[in-house]
Order: sequence, then C-alpha cells, then structure tokens
Amino acid sequence: MGEAAKPHACDICHTVTEPFALYEIVEGDPSKGWQCGSCIADQTRLAVSKWEVESKLPRSSWDSEYGQALKAERNRRLDANRWAIMADTPLSLACQGKFIVYLKLLQNMTLDFPTTTGWTWPTVPKLEYPPRVSASISASVSVAK
Repeated sequence: MGEAAKPHACDICHTVTEPFALYEIVEGDPSKGWQCGSCIADQTRLAVSKWEVESKLPRSSWDSEYGQALKAERNRRLDANRWAIMADTPLSLACQGKFIVYLKLLQNMTLDFPTTTGWTWPTVPKLEYPPRVSASISASVSVAK
C-alpha cells in the first residue's frame, strides 16, 4: 500500500492541515498554493461584508453602484472621443477646442460634483471640419486665368 499523505500547512494562514482539507488557491493550478477551508470562509465573509457595505451606500455617492456605473460610462465616453483632440485629427481648430472643453468636463466629473446628484451629461460637440484646402486652391487658380 502507498504511504499516507502528510499534513501540510495552508499557504495563507500557515495552519497545518490534513491534505484532504486543503484546496488549490487557483483551481487547476496547484503551483499557486493551497488554502484551508477556514481561509476560504474568511475570504467569503469579507466579500459579502464589502458587498453589504457598498449596497448600503447612498445612490448619490460616487462609490455607490450607481456612481461606479456613471464613472464607467464617463470613461467610455472619454475613450470614444479622445481622437478629436489628437494631432492628426481632421477636425477644425475651433471644433478641437470644443472637444477639449467637453473632455475636461467629463474628466472633472467627480471633482466638480461632490455627489451624483445634479450631474448631467454634457453635449458632445458637433463635428466641424476645416474648409478643404484643395477646393480653395483650385478656386484661386481658376480666378487667375
């Protein structure tokens, strides 16, 4: 018969435990270590406690679920519109200036409004392009003839 497995220490709390009572920290990857049932229970209690605290936050708090959703949408809008102020943008300088103001309003959302109360989304500027250079050159050439 084979030799019985020896007790092993939990890699989190270091309590020596029978091998049958240890669980892989990352399921399917024993190289990441082993944890005991007590550590799993503690982690679960912490996660539930954090959720309970967050769920009781007032809707007006930027840390509430609603506030987090607003910040995620703000980040999406920032990412979707940054192209408008890049050096190679085809937009007019006036339009780029409007986008700079728009992006700054989004960026400062949580600074300018201490709570979610009163926050409204700024209007995305209308795209404006400079007059085509080739059209103005061909017009001046035809006038000169």
